[in-house]
Amino acid sequence: MESDHEDFYVQQGCCMSCGVPQAIAPELVGWRDQKQQLNCYWIKQPETADALDRAIKILHTQELGCHRYSGSDPAILKRCPPEDCDHLHAETALNQVYTFGPSDIPLKFSLSASEPWDSFLTRLWRKVARSKPSK
Repeated sequence: MESDHEDFYVQQGCCMSCGVPQAIAPELVGWRDQKQQLNCYWIKQPETADALDRAIKILHTQELGCHRYSGSDPAILKRCPPEDCDHLHAETALNQVYTFGPSDIPLKFSLSASEPWDSFLTRLWRKVARSKPSK
């Protein structure tokens, strides 16, 4: 029976009885009410490479994202859709280095770059910076 600590699981109350998981891996995912085919659950966790492939295929094919992976195995996380995992993929974790845009080259801003030499912004900047005009 299902436990709270299984790696592959169904979010409680989310199943819409689409039948996709049972079509892909009937030995892994079953129905709580077999007669009415309501509320699917994981009968067992994948134990072979083939079963793992089909479990991951369920995550990629499911209708609503009810099936999730709560494990932390980096190889499995890399193969699963990030939105269906309880742990962040290494490549989607927050980056400690903040950049502005796609490059690490610092941007240079100038108030007078596109303004005439004696424009309002140039005069204002000189007052703020207390600089003397140069020609």
